[in-house]
Amino acid sequence: RGTYNIFESARINKVPKVVFASTNHVTGFYEKESVISSPDLLVRPDSMYGVSKAYGEAMGRYYFDQYGIACYCIRIANFPNTDEVNSEYEPGMNRWLSSRDMAELPACCLQDPVAQFAIIYGASLGGESKWDLSSGTRLVGWEPRDRGAPSG
Repeated sequence: RGTYNIFESARINKVPKVVFASTNHVTGFYEKESVISSPDLLVRPDSMYGVSKAYGEAMGRYYFDQYGIACYCIRIANFPNTDEVNSEYEPGMNRWLSSRDMAELPACCLQDPVAQFAIIYGASLGGESKWDLSSGTRLVGWEPRDRGAPSG
């Protein structure tokens, strides 16, 4: 009920925007097929965690359509508690989100003058992308600034 409580509290308190921390696992099965995931693809969660975040995105869509509360669903890549890129990732893969990029993306969403429902992949730059990051630029003016290149 936590996700419901957030959206319902926003409605009751007339909060105009919600930034929802989603995950790339909402479309994780595309990655297994080497398909570059984009916000336009149907959800294909690769875990129960991905299913729960897909539910949160659907709730955000409902609150936007029903009550006009803008919702920005950020499908977050790996966001470790350090800005060191983890060497266990495949070389050149776009799986990492730096602290700076993570701080700037929600800020861009909150500053967006257009009230909208948006799905944005949050990942720092890398070699070969797993996700289409263009919606961040197109919808809220965000572009990742940091580049992760796994060592190893």
